[in-house]
Amino acid sequence: MSATSGPEGGKAATDDLPVREAPPARDRFRMGQRQPAAVRAFLFALPGSLSKHAEYLLAPIVLAVVAGAWQYGPERLGIPRYLLPSPAVVWAKLLTISRNGTLWPDLSYTLKEAMIGLAVSLIFAAVMGYLLAKAPLLERLASPYLVAAQTVPLLAVAPLLVVWFGFGMTSKIIIAAIIVFFPFLVSIIVGIRGVDPDQHELLRSYCASPWHVLTVLELPSAMPVLLGGLKIAVTMALTGAMVGEYVGSNKGLGHLILNSKLLFDSGKVLAAIVVVMLVNVVLYSLVAALEAVLLAWRRQQDGE
Repeated sequence: MSATSGPEGGKAATDDLPVREAPPARDRFRMGQRQPAAVRAFLFALPGSLSKHAEYLLAPIVLAVVAGAWQYGPERLGIPRYLLPSPAVVWAKLLTISRNGTLWPDLSYTLKEAMIGLAVSLIFAAVMGYLLAKAPLLERLASPYLVAAQTVPLLAVAPLLVVWFGFGMTSKIIIAAIIVFFPFLVSIIVGIRGVDPDQHELLRSYCASPWHVLTVLELPSAMPVLLGGLKIAVTMALTGAMVGEYVGSNKGLGHLILNSKLLFDSGKVLAAIVVVMLVNVVLYSLVAALEAVLLAWRRQQDGE
């Protein structure tokens, strides 16, 4: 008789097979049968969880590393403290110039020069960039001269501008406008030329006016590129104003840095540089916030 022909044979056959009954769910982790899978799931989920908070953790970590290297690095390398003061000394200098009234007049003067220069440059760059974007022949004729003008070192031209326009605010505004002009001009040309030609044809079929095409199609479509150029321009404007002050001025952050350097006050020089960095971060963040609002509005309009 075969092993499966009767009840006894069947029982003997099944007794030889391993039992594969699953334990209750509450006992699985206790018995250690699911621990490897749980560990693997945790390890796979950990990078995604960390990546969500990396942007909040990275900046303090980098700041702590830089501050530690700044604090203890010069001593290990044998750099004298009068050449590279410690962060504590720079912080003390920053508090001193902010409390004694040295910082705020210079900061407001430089910001005024930079913002006026930025506004003037954006107006001229917007007009010229739109014309060059709509007229490729004009763009090909003007590009060599624009590129050649951009390659001229600003430090070589700044003294001449100070001599021509004086030591006042006018020369600093012109220098700030010059340094901002070319990057924003390029962003306008790229943004306007990146508009979908089919949408242009659609608006022409409805006999839309040039103003309607500009406001309804071209500006919203080119908005990401234009705002990207503005983020670069707003930080470069402050640099341009300081270059003019460094060449010749009796006010501003550039003047403060130059005087501190002549007095061999490295702590005050670094404190002024820290202020410039913080101001640029604030200006960049404001433009980034404006970008987020405008792009959200654009997406909302496209959804409607």
